[in-house]
Amino acid sequence: MNLVVVALFVVNAKMRLSGFRFDSEVETGQLVLSIVGVVLLAVSAWLGGLMVYDYGIGVARHSKKKWRAVAQSAGANVPDAK
Repeated sequence: MNLVVVALFVVNAKMRLSGFRFDSEVETGQLVLSIVGVVLLAVSAWLGGLMVYDYGIGVARHSKKKWRAVAQSAGANVPDAK
């Protein structure tokens, strides 16, 4: 999703590049791309937080005992040590 956001902002920047010094108003398409990009970025951030903080994805999966204990004390879902 973050790659889609980057692509939207690159397209938006290219659309704005030609007239950024002289335009007094933002075109509708540029404004819509900006809004869609910001909304997608917020959704992506929320999903990333959900994955890390609620499901424990990527947290202390293969780390040392100290960091497993820190993750467990914070309530992360840490699988049993092998």
